[in-house]
Parts: sequence; structure tokens; C-alpha cells
Amino acid sequence: MDVPGEVSVVGFDDLSLDWFGLATLTTVSVARDALGRRAGEMLELLMADGHDTEPRYLPVELLVRDTSGPVRGRR
Repeated sequence: MDVPGEVSVVGFDDLSLDWFGLATLTTVSVARDALGRRAGEMLELLMADGHDTEPRYLPVELLVRDTSGPVRGRR
């Protein structure tokens, strides 16, 4: 398949495919330190209270790179 001509590919966590010799991957990036801190906080709450139903949100950023392109018309 032709990427991004036929299909766009998007990853998560700002992974790099450079070491595969592939194009730079369009990705959703999240601050790993904040993600780890939030996970620790949630684990602490679960251990203390036994449950947790409150959703948590962290800011993310879309980093558009070589593996995504414009939307094509439907066939």
C-alpha cells in the first residue's frame, strides 16, 4: 500500500520507526512523565479505596509527519 497516498498511518506515544528505515510516523504525543505520575496516583487511590470510577484526562498533541495525508474522496 502507498502510505500516505492510499492510507494514512497514525501511532500513539510518539514512537519512532526511524530505526526500521521507515518514514517518520504521524503520532499522538503525551507527556510520559505526566502519564506515569497520573498512573501512580490512580494506583494509590485503587489500593486505598478499592475502586475508582472517575475519568482522567491528559493533554495530547498530534504530530503530523510523513505517514498521513489529505482525506481522499469516497469511491
